[in-house]
Amino acid sequence: MSWYNNSEQTQATDKVGRFLLMQNNGAEITFLDEATVTIDGNTVATPIKYGEYRIQIPYGFLTKLPDSKRMSAENTLAALGFKEGWNNYATSTPSCPLSSIAKPSSVAVFSVIDHSSWTSPKGKVYKDLVKLFVVKRSSPTWGILQKQIEKRGGSLRGCRYSVERVGDKSPSVGNVFEFLEKVDATNLPKAVDYGKVLTPKNEFELSKLITLLGGQGAEDNEDAHNTFATDDDDGDVPF
Repeated sequence: MSWYNNSEQTQATDKVGRFLLMQNNGAEITFLDEATVTIDGNTVATPIKYGEYRIQIPYGFLTKLPDSKRMSAENTLAALGFKEGWNNYATSTPSCPLSSIAKPSSVAVFSVIDHSSWTSPKGKVYKDLVKLFVVKRSSPTWGILQKQIEKRGGSLRGCRYSVERVGDKSPSVGNVFEFLEKVDATNLPKAVDYGKVLTPKNEFELSKLITLLGGQGAEDNEDAHNTFATDDDDGDVPF
């Protein structure tokens, strides 16, 4: 069974950031996905659907470990590509070490250009970055996007939208969409290589990490500083 487009509520990582909005803020985005993409040599319909866990590595976690465990923990985090703080990742099978203690979120992923701009502390300006747009399939936003895909002929590539996040419990990717225009997609970048960016984590290393963290369970509270987030938690974080 593949990790994508399956019915399991089943790791997302690497170097591609996520599109996120603060509450009561907005941005403009352009979608990049064709109607299909190629993953591991297979033609797959978009948007890609999979299951995702969120795991928190407490700040100061490594420094608090005894010397006998610290190097092993550092190697485990490096192997998983995790850092201190929240980490998102997808899993491929029900045998994932987290399956017995936490529930993953069913999500769908798009590639978008975020037309927002921001300036780093060193003065470098960033704009029009390609990001992952990850939406929970239980949220109203998923229904909105499904209707837009149907309305736009099966693909949102080249479609530019104004997106706003309105309300206290609104999805972090926004919940109000206004179609602005359909641009010429000839010179647009390709969608993210999902087969590379979303490839599942090593389950042996995940088991080692859970042991190190003590296997804490999840709470149904978005602001709770629990180790494993639940399907009800929409506090997505960038990779």
